[in-house]
Amino acid sequence: MLPHKTIAVFSVSFLLFFGLSLVPWPGLPAVCGGYFRAVGSLVFDSKTGPRSLEFEPHEAHDTRIVIINRELMQPDGSGPVRNLDLDSFGFTWRPVSLLFALILASPVSWPRRARALVAGGVCLQGFLLLVLGFSIWNQSTEIALVTLSPFWKQTAENISHILVGQLNIASPFLIWLVVTFRREDFEDFFAGTSAAKGRILGTGKK
Repeated sequence: MLPHKTIAVFSVSFLLFFGLSLVPWPGLPAVCGGYFRAVGSLVFDSKTGPRSLEFEPHEAHDTRIVIINRELMQPDGSGPVRNLDLDSFGFTWRPVSLLFALILASPVSWPRRARALVAGGVCLQGFLLLVLGFSIWNQSTEIALVTLSPFWKQTAENISHILVGQLNIASPFLIWLVVTFRREDFEDFFAGTSAAKGRILGTGKK
């Protein structure tokens, strides 16, 4: 199959799979929100130490993470807290749906796609936890759980914005390339592209 045909098939397949993932399936946002809160609480909350976290439903399908400094809380339960509000549906489902659509549309065998789905899902889950953990750590500076100078505080804010910005597009795309393709796939593609260009210019083999 010529490279331009492969690209055309991939594009149509990707649009189909990605379009299906964007359909507002009943109950999906609620499932994503519940999953996000359950995993976040399991990984980051602790019954010991100065920091306490509460993952709560907030408004539509959002999640509010209440960050508490136990050492600053009064006996009556009052004290400073920091609220971190996140779109739990967008945080979990949108990057996953993009990654899975890219993998399912890829011009490789179905067994390789299946393995890529598993490996990609694990990698993306790890990146999501990294972004969430850094966001919680960054917001913890507001209630004296972490102490940073103004310079490092601004640096942490910039890193947080970069990580969140990479979440929906860059990270799924990079993970897709790593878990789906092998070196020979790229070699075959560029070899096919060069051959097609040679035929157009009249220099390729007939």
